[in-house]
Amino acid sequence: PQSKINWIVGGFYFYTRSGLQPLLVNVNNGATRLRIDSSGRTESLTALGQVTVPLGDATNVTGGLRYTHDDRTLGGVQTANGVVVAQRNDVKPFKKLTFRASVDHRFSDQVLAYASFNRGFKSGLLGRLDNITAPAVNPEVLDAYEAGLKTDLFDRRLRLNVSAFYYDYK
Repeated sequence: PQSKINWIVGGFYFYTRSGLQPLLVNVNNGATRLRIDSSGRTESLTALGQVTVPLGDATNVTGGLRYTHDDRTLGGVQTANGVVVAQRNDVKPFKKLTFRASVDHRFSDQVLAYASFNRGFKSGLLGRLDNITAPAVNPEVLDAYEAGLKTDLFDRRLRLNVSAFYYDYK
């Protein structure tokens, strides 16, 4: 017999390396010549899973987990008229376990109500390639609350979907 439980597992890998061609800037009417040589790297690895379990014939409960691990590097040298004025060589990991929880109930073939809570994550940044003295940016976390109703009315001639949501962004 086929299971009524739906599930998915997956992974994601991302790697990028970037560099800035030496950036030359003349300031003070050409009296000062700035040069920035910089490069950065991002490596991201994610594992995720989600399961939906029916509770009776009309209600489903869904739960999911996602683990993200990002390694970021930023390095560079800034010179003014050939003299080193700034250097940077940062390596930092950003990691977070996030989740999803939701419930939906089908009142009829035409009406479905749902509610969910999700936590999302975006890793921080170490700075900018064109300005190695720029400060790092902290990671971002978003808690998203949503409830809604999906309907097909008048023999599926009218679809009306409404939702209310609240985002708590840090």
